[in-house]
Amino acid sequence: MSPQLNVKRLLVFALVAVATIAAGKMGGEEEAEPSSDAVVAEVGGEKITEADLDEMLELMNPMERRSYQGPEGRKILLDIWIKNKMLVAEAERLKLHKDPQVQRDLEDARTRILASTYFQRYVAEPLGVSEEEVARYYEAHKDDFLDPARVQLRHLLVESEAEAEAALARIEAGEDFSAVAAEVSIDEYTSHQGGLIGEIREGQPPPFQVGNCENFEAVVFTLEPETPSAATPSDRGYHLFYVDERTEASYPPLEQVTYRIRERILVPESDAIDYFNAHRDEYVVEEGVLARQIVVATAAEARDVTRRARAGEDFEALAKLESLDEPTKNNGGLLGWIRPGGYIQGIGANEEIEAALFAAAEGEVVGPFELDDGFHVFKIDRRREFRQMEFAEVRDRLIAKLLDDRRREYFEQAFVELEQEYDVRRFGWARTYDDMTPEELMEEAETAATPLVGLQGYEKFVERFPDHDDADKALFMAGFLYSEELKDYSTAKDKFRALLASYPDSDYASSATWMLEHMGEEDVVWPPEAPPREEPAETSPPPAEEPAVPATGEGEE
Repeated sequence: MSPQLNVKRLLVFALVAVATIAAGKMGGEEEAEPSSDAVVAEVGGEKITEADLDEMLELMNPMERRSYQGPEGRKILLDIWIKNKMLVAEAERLKLHKDPQVQRDLEDARTRILASTYFQRYVAEPLGVSEEEVARYYEAHKDDFLDPARVQLRHLLVESEAEAEAALARIEAGEDFSAVAAEVSIDEYTSHQGGLIGEIREGQPPPFQVGNCENFEAVVFTLEPETPSAATPSDRGYHLFYVDERTEASYPPLEQVTYRIRERILVPESDAIDYFNAHRDEYVVEEGVLARQIVVATAAEARDVTRRARAGEDFEALAKLESLDEPTKNNGGLLGWIRPGGYIQGIGANEEIEAALFAAAEGEVVGPFELDDGFHVFKIDRRREFRQMEFAEVRDRLIAKLLDDRRREYFEQAFVELEQEYDVRRFGWARTYDDMTPEELMEEAETAATPLVGLQGYEKFVERFPDHDDADKALFMAGFLYSEELKDYSTAKDKFRALLASYPDSDYASSATWMLEHMGEEDVVWPPEAPPREEPAETSPPPAEEPAVPATGEGEE
């Protein structure tokens, strides 16, 4: 980001920064010790010091900070600060701080800053996990957070061991490793930069520049800095490795990993495993073929490209040269993965083509097929068979999902507790689901303008009135909306399973079972609606001997 192009935005930022520095850091933190009291400018007799500039830089995010570091960057930053000081002085001279609109804006800014800071510092960051819990977890799982040893690595690659020994002799005689690597290395990726590969962490596989090198880690992580290794073989040739600098393994300070620990406590891996085991049928690799195509105008052209492809001519090159299908030709005709009953890019559903593709072997050329836009010839790049996924394949995805769910639940509960503490009440149209009777809440859900609003009503009904006669209905409708409106089949199945577990004798149990068996299918016959509940026969009270006296006193003489 160019500092010159960012001046207008930073002017606003700097105004906030000046105000923050003047008022002291929020939350009662003590100000950092100034790096220097040297005065770099004065505006109307008010001094600006090096320490002021340092503190302003600290308030920026890392990307902004990089734009204003160094002598030139600091000059630009100081110039912006001076402009801000002058603008504020002029605004105060004109008493703009007493303008009603400015006062409203200032109060709005104050509210937003305080609210967002409180939320971030006391709700979003702690996640309901105390510092004591974090410290105990850190000590019990310290090795999980160990930063491995790292090296800044160079190498040179030659074809033979003799060439490697000759290069090593030159380096040991005093020649610079980078210069020798630039001269003799056959690795096109690194030779032009003195063999530099970059940072390598202990425990990671060899980088692609090295290839398959059995002794890579043992060699590299026992090297002293600025010392070349012996000739080391790989499937690419022979290497000399060279470490510019080495960082030993270390434990990060607790404050650097506090948030990660809170997330781990909030969602332990055992919870993710339990969720995976309960939803195994949703985590599968579907059967599929990875296909390419060539589209030509005539049958003769189709026969020609089919013949050439089957004779061994590169299919991708043929597609780029001959295909008329603009969306795929530049990618060598790549259509992507096709699954049974799925959509074929640019073609749609086509049972004949699908059957031919799934019957073909990897590398086989299939076709041609005549369609409205021309003749299509296909090639199968890869096949995959249906299989259940293992937990390790979806672990990170599941933990992220559970974290999102639990953060949301925690934030909602935090606001519920705050509303209770501050005795929040809403009236008339402002009432929420928490203020409604069961009858009102059910009507609100059933007459909702959108499926999402209705879903929220049904879920709140189950949460607030689990023992009500209509709780099973609300739970069924929540699952139905998740399935049919939101297409969130995983959550829908959770709702139907909860219904069967909590209300096994429900009139909706058979429908929930049917939904679990047929969810997501098309062209199926829907089951009959749940039968109406049999309401107990009403018993009329015996007729009063005399008319009751109206409570209001109306009709009295």
